[in-house]
Amino acid sequence: MGKLFSFSFLLQALAVVIAVLAFSYFDPFDLLISNKLTLRDTPAQVQQIKSIGELISAEYYGEVISSYSHTVKANKDTAIAQMKRDVMVVHKQFYRGLLNIINADLSDKSDIKKRIQSLQDSLEHYSYANAYLDVFESNIGRGKMAQQIKNFSDDSKQTNFFQYLAINKVSITYYNEVFSKELESINKIFNSSKIKNSQLILVGRGKVQAGFKFDSLTTRNVKVDTARNRIVLVGLKPQILSCDINPWFIPELGLKGFEIIEFNKNADNIDILKQVKLNCLDSLRNSAIRSEILIKAKINAEQNLKNLFSLLLNNKDIEVKILADTSVLMSVKP
Repeated sequence: MGKLFSFSFLLQALAVVIAVLAFSYFDPFDLLISNKLTLRDTPAQVQQIKSIGELISAEYYGEVISSYSHTVKANKDTAIAQMKRDVMVVHKQFYRGLLNIINADLSDKSDIKKRIQSLQDSLEHYSYANAYLDVFESNIGRGKMAQQIKNFSDDSKQTNFFQYLAINKVSITYYNEVFSKELESINKIFNSSKIKNSQLILVGRGKVQAGFKFDSLTTRNVKVDTARNRIVLVGLKPQILSCDINPWFIPELGLKGFEIIEFNKNADNIDILKQVKLNCLDSLRNSAIRSEILIKAKINAEQNLKNLFSLLLNNKDIEVKILADTSVLMSVKP
């Protein structure tokens, strides 16, 4: 009887143990779930980082000097660079139009005519298109294109105008000619005596902040590397968040943000002052970048996020890495 009771008790105890284990495993009422984050709670981690919004992780304080002559040179360089890009766009469009004409059905004269017109129409919406067409027509002469098409259609003729352009890239000559003409025009504007005789020199003192913006963060940007006990943020780059020169840099010391060092009456103009101030801001930004503010912003942000998740996960050994290259998505396994 005692043995039977003992055996029955063991069966009941085993049944209770199995029931407890099953309940613990399935937890149908979520009674055993901890409220503390774990390393695998990626959506929760995304929300924690996203809630930061903007993380300022590096600052730079600096002083720069800018002058109107320096500003004029910078504006001139910008104008030349933009003009060069615009002329190249027209050049490529022109070249595509030539290839389109070359591929025309030679027996269909109306189609060739349409393609020629299409080439001319395609350039109308671009800057410097008129200058490009003027150079083009000055080289072949108005009305000569039809004759060149006729020659192009006749196998006995050696004068194949469009193929000649395509093979020998004569249109590059047109590009250079337009570029030289427009460069002369820009130089004339920026080398005027009024500009050359104006002088204004400013000192600018200000602050640059760099870091990360997390407002558009998604689960695609956050990868958990459990094998290495780390969280990896991918596809994120540090950026300049603000660049500012206040009217008073340090009010208590009477230190101005902007201070005029030298100017003449020719520069007594609000537009000139605005241009030089903007150039000061650009110089301050560039100075901060040369001082590796973006590199420091990344290092500091990783440390800040490590501290955050060390507290949230109760894991002091957790590591956080920020990588700009999205190709690492394939190498980080959850």
